[in-house]
Amino acid sequence: MPQANFSPSIKHPMILRLQQPMFPLSDDVRKLAETNRTEMLKIAHNCYVQASGCETEESEEEWLHHYMLGKIAEKMDQPPKEYLEHYKQVQTNDT
Repeated sequence: MPQANFSPSIKHPMILRLQQPMFPLSDDVRKLAETNRTEMLKIAHNCYVQASGCETEESEEEWLHHYMLGKIAEKMDQPPKEYLEHYKQVQTNDT
């Protein structure tokens, strides 16, 4: 019997340990962290939108703005249509 059939179901103990939180967070700290995360994503979104407005039409970094806006939209759990549109712009600007 080939070993390859069994290997995906066996996890190394270190992998299991890394998947566990390093230290437990209280509910209050977890909520605060989530609020800060959301606020930081909003700030990052505003910064990239404003930076995009400062660039000229043929800027070499325009693709980066759309890429980062797509990543931010994903992290903010926006609909796929939102972040895929940014990624589409990356592809359009790359060619």
